[in-house]
Amino acid sequence: MAFDVFISYSSHDKPAADAACASLEAAGIRCWIAPRDISPGSDYGESIIDAIEGARIFVLILSGNANASPQIKREVERAVSKGLVIIPVRIEDVAPSRNLEYFISSPHWLDAFPPPREKYFAKLVESVRAQLGTERTSAPQRPTAVPAAPEKLPSGNRPFGLRNAAVAAAALIAVVAGAYVLYQSLSQRPLRTFTGHSLDADSIAFTPDGKWIAAGGWDTSINIWNVADGTLLLTIKNFSGHAAPFSPNGKSIAGGAGDSNVMIWDAATGRTAHTFSKHTKKVQTVAFSPDGTELVSGGEDTMVYVWNITNDQLVRPLTGHTDKVSSTAFSPDGKRIVSAGFDGNIMVWDIASGQTIYPPLTSNHSKVISATFSPDGGSIASGASDFNVRVWDADTGQHLRAYPGTSLVNSVAYSPNGKLIAAGNNDGSVNVWDAQIVRLVHKFSGHAGIVWDVGFSPDGQFIGSASEDKTVKIWKTP
Repeated sequence: MAFDVFISYSSHDKPAADAACASLEAAGIRCWIAPRDISPGSDYGESIIDAIEGARIFVLILSGNANASPQIKREVERAVSKGLVIIPVRIEDVAPSRNLEYFISSPHWLDAFPPPREKYFAKLVESVRAQLGTERTSAPQRPTAVPAAPEKLPSGNRPFGLRNAAVAAAALIAVVAGAYVLYQSLSQRPLRTFTGHSLDADSIAFTPDGKWIAAGGWDTSINIWNVADGTLLLTIKNFSGHAAPFSPNGKSIAGGAGDSNVMIWDAATGRTAHTFSKHTKKVQTVAFSPDGTELVSGGEDTMVYVWNITNDQLVRPLTGHTDKVSSTAFSPDGKRIVSAGFDGNIMVWDIASGQTIYPPLTSNHSKVISATFSPDGGSIASGASDFNVRVWDADTGQHLRAYPGTSLVNSVAYSPNGKLIAAGNNDGSVNVWDAQIVRLVHKFSGHAGIVWDVGFSPDGQFIGSASEDKTVKIWKTP
C-alpha cells in the first residue's frame, strides 16, 4: 500500500493535523494528508476517495470545526464503508456531532488537549502501531537454541574428569545467569521516588553540592526536595516554564513565570529575586551562565534573550528561530549559547556578537526538543521527534553520530565527565548511551508515563528524571 494512515481534518485545524502527521511519519508510519498528497491537476474528491480506500487506518482530528464540516462526515462514512480502523483524536473538549457519533464510538479514542499537544501524539503513534501490527519491542525474544545430542560414550567408559567439568560448567552458567537476572532486576529500580506534583513533573535539577533536587511541574509549582531523605523542603508557585535550573552557587532557581516572564527565586525561601519581562508568549526554557552572572531564556515567541542578573538588564536578543524555542544552554566557557526549536533547527550563538557561528544544525528533524554542550564544550548533544539522539561537533557543526531510539526524545544530558549521555523518552524510559560510540549502556523503565527531563547529579553517580506520572526518580548511574 502507498499509505498506512489517512488523516482527516478541518482546514481550520491544519496545524494540529500537520503536527500529528509529523509525529506519525517520524515513527516511520506512512501518512496521506491533503492538500500535500494531492497530485497537481488531480480531482480533489477522487483523490480523497482513492486515498481512503488505499489506507488501513483513518485518523480523525476531532474539534468543533470538524463537527461542522460536511466534508469530514463524508470522509468518515467512506472510511466506515471500507472497514478502516477509525482513531479519533480530540484537540478540543467537544463531543462528536450526532452525524459523527455513530461512526466514532471507538475504543481507540484519544484526547490531545490541553496544549502542548505534542505529548499526546506519542500515544497516537503507539495506537497506530498496535493496529498496524508493527509495534516495536524494547527486548525482542531470542529463539532458544536446541543443543545437539551429545555423542554417547561406551557404558562405563565416561571420563570422571569430564563429568565433573560438565557439572561445574553448568553450575557456573546457572550462577552467572542468576546474577545477571538479579542485576537487571535491581538496576531497574529507582533509588528514590519524589512525589508532590499534582500534574506532570517536567524539569529536573540538582544543586551543585547534590544535596537538593528540584522539579518544575504543570501544576505551576517548583518542588525542592532533600535528596538524602526525600523531605519536601519548599514549593515555589507561579512557575510556567519547562526548565527550573539552580544557579551555579545553588542559592537561586530560575524559570518561566506567569504568561511571559522570566523569574529568579531565592532557593531557600522562595522569594522573588529578579523578574525579566521581554517575551511576548510563554517562556519554555532558561539556563544560567557558568559564572552565574547571566541567564538565557527562550520562548514560544521564537525569541532567545540573554539577561544580566547583576544589573537586571537585557544583554542581547538572539533572533533566528521561526517556531518556539524549546531548549537553551551556555557553553562551559560561557562564550556561546546553543538553542533548539520546534522549527527543526539547532543554533549556536556567539554571545559577544549575537550572531550564529555557523548555519543552523538540522538533520531532517521535525522538532528539536533538547540540546546541550558537553562538559568540555567540544560537542553538542540533541534530542528530537525523529527518535534519535545526535552528537555534533560544537566548533564546526559537523554531524558526528546518531543514537537510534524507539521513541521521541524530550531531553538529553551529559554526565559530568562527558562519557555518558542520558535521554528521556516519550515511551517512559531513560536511555543511557556511551558518548563516544553508538552503544546503549542501560535502559531504565520505571516511569508510568512520558519522561520529560533528565539530568545527572554533580558527581555523576546518579541520574534524575521527571515524568508525566507526576514523580521524580533517582537512578544509580550504570
